[in-house]
Amino acid sequence: LLACLFYWLYSFLNLALDQRLTAVNRQAILGLYCGTAANLTVSTAFAFAHRHNEFVTGIGLVNVMLAGLVIGQLFVLHRSIGSAWGFHFGWNF
Repeated sequence: LLACLFYWLYSFLNLALDQRLTAVNRQAILGLYCGTAANLTVSTAFAFAHRHNEFVTGIGLVNVMLAGLVIGQLFVLHRSIGSAWGFHFGWNF
């Protein structure tokens, strides 16, 4: 249990500080607790990591978090990065 806690803490800090929200990191966190809670944690950390962007607003941070929740939930539901990538591609264009 202690090893899982340290691994979760390491994964969470890695995500929050490095902004590397890859499918591998999400998959590691999914193994520790339910997908929705993992998705909420990662999306909140991702938005928090963007707080120092130039001209950032509270609404912008909420938007980043909500987009992360949608993309993350696509990954959780399909267990594939393909649908999340497709949604992100569509969002950009």
